Amino acid sequence: MFRGYFPTAAQTMADRRRVRGGKIARKPELAAYIADRLSAASSPEQIAGYLRRHRGIREAVCHETIYLFVYGPDGRSQGLWRLPPVARRSRWRRYARKPRGLHIPLANTIGKRPSEIGNRRSFGHREGA
Repeated sequence: MFRGYFPTAAQTMADRRRVRGGKIARKPELAAYIADRLSAASSPEQIAGYLRRHRGIREAVCHETIYLFVYGPDGRSQGLWRLPPVARRSRWRRYARKPRGLHIPLANTIGKRPSEIGNRRSFGHREGA
């Protein structure tokens, strides 16, 4: 009876299909394994490398995914953020905005100009006519 595209219905269907939560948060056995390895002083890079080589045991995850889990709300509630041997290095945003505005050195400010310019007696020191 009804034909055409209905955006509200399509958005509802897309929201139902969308998977919520991260890969580690959705798999409790993987989260328990990562927490166990972190408490045994393994780094997230070592855990990710082991999972990559032994895929038959568990699903492989990237070390960045492990860091996101550890420093996210789930890892903080479990106290995992204290366990990695070396903290994740902080990074600058890749496509951050560059600072804008005038950058005039202090030596070139109007307060540092010679007094002879203020008298306007010599030629060549006009400041806008």
